[in-house]
Amino acid sequence: MPSDRERGRAEVVRRRFTTAAVERVARVGFANTPVSVVPRARGHLQRFFSDTSWTVDDDVALAAAVGPGTGWFTDALEPDLVVSFGWRGGRFKVDVEFTSDAETAAEETTADAAPAHSRTLGDTFDDTMVMEVGGLPTEVRFLTGPGTGGNATVGRTSPGTDARVVALFDRFPDVMSVQLAPGIVAVTIADAEHWHEVLLPLFDEVRSGFVPERPPVPDRQLERARAELGDIRPDDRGLAKLISAASSPDAAQRRVAVARFEGGDITAARGPWTAALDDQSRAVRRAAARAMAYARRSELRDLLERALDDKDACVRYYGLRGLAAIAPSTGVDPSLTKIEKRRHDDDLRVRVAAAWARVGQTPP
Repeated sequence: MPSDRERGRAEVVRRRFTTAAVERVARVGFANTPVSVVPRARGHLQRFFSDTSWTVDDDVALAAAVGPGTGWFTDALEPDLVVSFGWRGGRFKVDVEFTSDAETAAEETTADAAPAHSRTLGDTFDDTMVMEVGGLPTEVRFLTGPGTGGNATVGRTSPGTDARVVALFDRFPDVMSVQLAPGIVAVTIADAEHWHEVLLPLFDEVRSGFVPERPPVPDRQLERARAELGDIRPDDRGLAKLISAASSPDAAQRRVAVARFEGGDITAARGPWTAALDDQSRAVRRAAARAMAYARRSELRDLLERALDDKDACVRYYGLRGLAAIAPSTGVDPSLTKIEKRRHDDDLRVRVAAAWARVGQTPP
């Protein structure tokens, strides 16, 4: 059975609070940490608030990066999910406590619109910060919102005094220049072929450094649909109700239903997923494409290829992710021609996913 700390870490990931947790700890805990060391300390925090294993050695590495200090602090991400951090015995440490009991946690997990997975580029499509391709293949623009950004352009050799910009150069050796404009942070790297290595962590770094943390806006329609469908899963008892919900006139119910087919029988899921790819609701199409990508079944190849032609970039991304997951270990990938076409997609995330999928590797 996982420890209380591990349950807390898993709950942070499940609720997609990693960025918020890192920012809240860093804002207070790293106040006296040398700027040159902050990127390394943030990297340790990103690992702590992820589904990656965490050991005593990792605690030691985090403490060494942050350095000495005093005080112990608590910050509630939600009433039942509290992050604690500070110095005990002269060493910096982070802890997280999930106070709901195991039964409640299990109920909340099954009530989600989709099973929890490690953070990927696919999650950035639902973020409040928007990513755009810049004027050059090596540039990407992050739309950070009103009251953010600035008015400066700096390079690696003269990074200026903005600690957030300095942190970008320190953490990402590929970053060559950063341009700040009202509501925009534009980043240029040395070689466009390296986007597959840096795009996701760069997104998260800009998000945590330049976008003020705001309380998430509840999706009342989705919450209602989850409550109405309860904990039904695609087994023999819940299958009929789930199939009915997948064709409901209510888009929120369709979204929840098609996501839950991920862990069920592919024969039963194929019909709802086929219909979902033609749904007028972008959220429903995204939920179906994501579920198919994580189902990792070769029987879905034709549907995943269909997803590559969707007008929504997120759906195209998950189509590529799914095709990469079922790529043959030897021989020619039958989807290679369609994957190749997406290497010139309008969305950088899709291009990155295509580059990975064409060699049979799962995209970040």
